[in-house]
Amino acid sequence: MRKPLAFALIVITLPMWSFCQQSAIDSLKQILFSSKADTEKVVLLCKCCDEYLYLGSNNDSANACAERALHLAKAANFQKGIAKSLISMAKVSRRKDDYATAVQHTLEALKIAERMAD
Repeated sequence: MRKPLAFALIVITLPMWSFCQQSAIDSLKQILFSSKADTEKVVLLCKCCDEYLYLGSNNDSANACAERALHLAKAANFQKGIAKSLISMAKVSRRKDDYATAVQHTLEALKIAERMAD
């Protein structure tokens, strides 16, 4: 009796869980559009990338967020943002099974992090 009840509960709540995740992305986008500082936009874009990857449905949107974050971080010379963006790009590459590129982005981020520690 418990197994059918548990299964029914999962089936009923699964669409709501997915909707909540999409609303998290929508909320991040609203904050992003109202944000003025490029450094804040970089952090928000990286979070959007993570949310898209968490949903597992749209690697292209995740990649677009990561690339835009990297562009903004480089334009603002925001080293921590560059490293975060590279890590986000590595996550996207890993999701696409492009492990060589993922390692390359991770090593670039590591070099920046080591320079920042000086």
